[in-house]
Amino acid sequence: MSKEPTGDVDRPFKLVTTPARFGLLIALVAAVCGLLWLFGGQLAVKAPAMGVMVNPPGNVEVFSTVSGTIENNLIPSGTPVLKGDVLATVKTPEGDFVDISSPIDGKVVSLSTTEFALISAGSPVVTLAHNTEPMIGLIFVPSTAMDDVVPGLKVEVSPDTTDLTQAGYIVGKVTKVDPLPVTVERLQLILGDTGQAQQLLAAGPVQEVFVELEQDPQGALGLYWSGEGPAAAEDISSGTIVEAKIILRNQTPWEAFTGN
Repeated sequence: MSKEPTGDVDRPFKLVTTPARFGLLIALVAAVCGLLWLFGGQLAVKAPAMGVMVNPPGNVEVFSTVSGTIENNLIPSGTPVLKGDVLATVKTPEGDFVDISSPIDGKVVSLSTTEFALISAGSPVVTLAHNTEPMIGLIFVPSTAMDDVVPGLKVEVSPDTTDLTQAGYIVGKVTKVDPLPVTVERLQLILGDTGQAQQLLAAGPVQEVFVELEQDPQGALGLYWSGEGPAAAEDISSGTIVEAKIILRNQTPWEAFTGN
């Protein structure tokens, strides 16, 4: 005599279908979320650039007033100076010793000569940065990418002496855009390095963009950092090289995918 099926027989069927339906529901939710992100999410379009942090109103190049030989008292790069401090001494062919003094309170950011080198009157000796605060960012953007760069855009500034993953970046904004390409002489003065200036121009002309760095009294160097800030704030000073990203606009992932 056959037995009538009981409710217990149906239970395995329910145990199979319930997870399947639950999985289907998850897949549908994920698909909807994906579509919402694809058409409603926001991705930042960034223009990369290289630059330097400086103390305004800009670096000062100090020149020799006489011809002769640099003595062994050439001041080292990175040395803080006061107005009137001796930066170097030149021995003239007549045997006179002429001091080259600092015209400002500041810091030596680069040297243009070496000890015992021959130098002519009017030749650069050192480059100084002012002691003014706060620092600003000067970044150099390829001229081909300048159409979208305007004052007010947000900028992420990352000094090359810090760990981006820990310190984060300094938040800034574009305040001024130079309409003309920067000269190699201007780059050499700002960067303090002929090789870096030539490397920056290797791919074509660049234009100077001024960046105001957001202030934060509690932050390292009095600046606002997206992360914890640098472990050693003294590693950042006028002349520190930075990588920058200018936030040109936001777009949806779909626009990024289609190139619109």
